[in-house]
Amino acid sequence: MNEYFKTQMMAKFEMKDLSLISYFLGLEVHQMQDEISVSQSKYARDMLKRFKIENCALVVTPTAHGEHLCKYDGEPKVNKK
Repeated sequence: MNEYFKTQMMAKFEMKDLSLISYFLGLEVHQMQDEISVSQSKYARDMLKRFKIENCALVVTPTAHGEHLCKYDGEPKVNKK
């Protein structure tokens, strides 16, 4: 973070500089020089462990390749009654 910006923010708001963020609200945050990436891989691993399925078979893509979702898929609408 730009030092001038950090100084201005700290002067205006009560805050501490805790260095770079790595984990926030269940999201893993990886900060590089010119980009920030966010993932939930730790959350996913924790869920697999919680339900004791961490050794399940891996799938590269959990959906069919090239699948397009749309509001109307050609099936008749369900009777709301």
